[in-house]
Amino acid sequence: PVQQGTYWMKITAEKYRAYSVRLRVRNPSGESVSEVHTVSWGGPDHRCPGDETAVDDSGNSYETVQVGTQCWLDADLAVGSCGSGRQTDNGVVEKSCEHCGAGCPGYYSWRELMNYDALSSICPAGWHLPSLDEWRLLVNHADFGRFDPRYGGYKDSHNLEYGGPRGYYWTASRGDRANVAQAIVFPWPSLGEEIDLKTFDDDSYQLAARCVK
Repeated sequence: PVQQGTYWMKITAEKYRAYSVRLRVRNPSGESVSEVHTVSWGGPDHRCPGDETAVDDSGNSYETVQVGTQCWLDADLAVGSCGSGRQTDNGVVEKSCEHCGAGCPGYYSWRELMNYDALSSICPAGWHLPSLDEWRLLVNHADFGRFDPRYGGYKDSHNLEYGGPRGYYWTASRGDRANVAQAIVFPWPSLGEEIDLKTFDDDSYQLAARCVK
């Protein structure tokens, strides 16, 4: 028999989703009572209207997130084939992902991301690598908390890891010299550091990437 009391229900939910839960119980008179409750995790659905998902050339699907006027991918770029060592202009999109499978987010050199100076980056069609100004617009917005960085540091061409626990993301912005590129750095919250800019004198270093539309 069902006893009166307080009952807990565990719901496994995806972020930015709302779910309707129907509870059917019987009151002391034996009558069936049905109630519908709406529960959500992470607040309301913050996906970009009309651009709820994006797909890259490897078939990886991404949800999107709206931050102010900007529409961002809700996960780091994962396009390409896993490799190790220096990434080269060989007609194959390569990423460093030795600790993970092919569908996992990768680390890319700046030139690999920019498709070796082709007219488009390796972001999904219609998306691009954000400029420094676009990153600044994101981090200065009140809803910046919707952005979830990956604190994985960065790698050199020998797959040696540096910089953790911080998230390093390439910008589309070059420096004032050849082979120089700029990145934005997200420190692990407990470090007490500010979000910062880092200039890499060697654009073959491999960093994470996030695309914007």
